[in-house]
Amino acid sequence: MKSFAKLLKNTQKPSLIGVSENQAYRCFVWENVPENKTEISWQVKAEDNDFSWQQAVKFPENSTFVRSIPFQYIWRKYLFLPLSYSQTMIYRQIVQVLCRELPIALEEVYFDYQLFPLPNDGLVRVLVYALRRNYADLLLLQTDTILDCELYCFVRGFNYLSNSTLAQEDRVYTLENKTFRLTAKALEFSSDLTQANCDLSHLELPGSTKDPFLYVTALGASLWNGKG
Repeated sequence: MKSFAKLLKNTQKPSLIGVSENQAYRCFVWENVPENKTEISWQVKAEDNDFSWQQAVKFPENSTFVRSIPFQYIWRKYLFLPLSYSQTMIYRQIVQVLCRELPIALEEVYFDYQLFPLPNDGLVRVLVYALRRNYADLLLLQTDTILDCELYCFVRGFNYLSNSTLAQEDRVYTLENKTFRLTAKALEFSSDLTQANCDLSHLELPGSTKDPFLYVTALGASLWNGKG
C-alpha cells in the first residue's frame, strides 16, 4: 500500500513551480532566484498539451511542480487522539478510520495526514486527507509533482499579496458566490458575502493576468512548504 504522504513528500527541489488551471487556461508561477522576481506563464489549454509543459515554458532546472486540486476532490477527516499515542498507534487508527469510512477500498486512494498537538488538552488533532488514485495519477504526469488543495494554495497566495493585518481566523475570503475562512479546525464556508474582508479586487495583480483566481492560486502553490 502506498500512502498519500509518500506520494507528496518527495525531496524538495530548489525551484517550486505553482500550477493552477481551469477549462481555458493553465497558469505557472515560480520564483526567479537569480533575478529576484516572480515569473508567470499562461498556457491555453488543449487536450494534448499536458505533456508539453517543458517544451512550452522554459522552467528552471530540477523543478518540482505543485499542482492545485479542487477542494471537493479531497476527502478529509479530523481525529482527536491521546497525546501519548505513538506514531505507529496514530497510523493504525488512521488506517482503521479510512477502511471504515471511505466508500472505496484503501488500495484505491492515496492518503496523508498532519498532526497538531494540543498539550493543554492532552490530545493530538489529526487531519487526514485522502484522494482517489485514479484521479491523482492523471495529474502526476511529471516526475516531480506535489498535489495541494486549491483553497489552501489560494489563501497562501492571497496572504502573500495582501497588506491585511487581520489574524488568519478573522480573514473571510470571497470565492465566486460564497465565502470561506480557515479556522483551527477546518475550512468554513458561507453564502453571506457581506462578511467577506478578503476579495481579489483588493489585490494589485500583474497586468498580464488572464484570470485572477488562477494566478493567486498558482502563486500560493509555488509557496508550498509542506505545512498546509
